[in-house]
Amino acid sequence: MKLMRAAVLLLTAFLLLGAGATALAAEQWVTDPNTGAKICIMSMTDDVTLVAARWSGPEAGGPDAGSTPSGAATEKAAKVLGIPWGASEDEARRIMQERPGTKHQVTEKIANNTTRQRYIGPFNDDQAVIIVSFYQGKMFAVSILHFRSADQVMDKFNELKAGMSQRYGSPFKESGKYLDSSAWWVLDPNHRAGLIIVRNDIGQTDQSFATMLSYWQADLGRLLGSAAAGGKDY
Repeated sequence: MKLMRAAVLLLTAFLLLGAGATALAAEQWVTDPNTGAKICIMSMTDDVTLVAARWSGPEAGGPDAGSTPSGAATEKAAKVLGIPWGASEDEARRIMQERPGTKHQVTEKIANNTTRQRYIGPFNDDQAVIIVSFYQGKMFAVSILHFRSADQVMDKFNELKAGMSQRYGSPFKESGKYLDSSAWWVLDPNHRAGLIIVRNDIGQTDQSFATMLSYWQADLGRLLGSAAAGGKDY
């Protein structure tokens, strides 16, 4: 139970951290009036309005061609662990309990109309704590924690980053070194993923850190983060 309680606290911390990251890569499109080319601007904040732009370089497939998050990447991001975004609590629990070796631990009601289901089970054949979060009864976030010792956690971080990059492309942003490392992905216009390392403060000295890989719905993550502050499984 201590492990489960710690996982909830870690997820809360991640959503607070992720509230800033949800604003990463605000995507806006405009058409060049001279060539008809569609131009995308990815900004670090969502308070920039793209009025006009021109492009004189080579053109690639735009949003209609499926080469941006609105295409193949969106299809990959449609589900997490087989759970579709917006799934009900009953649907998510059924899907999770169909996963081999996965056990439901507890369901808890949190503030701001949020509920969390906690599971123990494999993520890419490696035992993990899995937290599925719901807002007003609909799934909006999933976090996976792998607990490791200080000399093993970076190996796990790099393994997860490589898997995510293979599926979704290179991280949009990376920062920090060693235990402060983090990586962030834009899965599609309204879904994000982030990978960080957190400290495990529940007294297990042999597993004093954990990687936390989280997926979340950007608009709800931003809303709840502000309120609180106030094949592969990938």
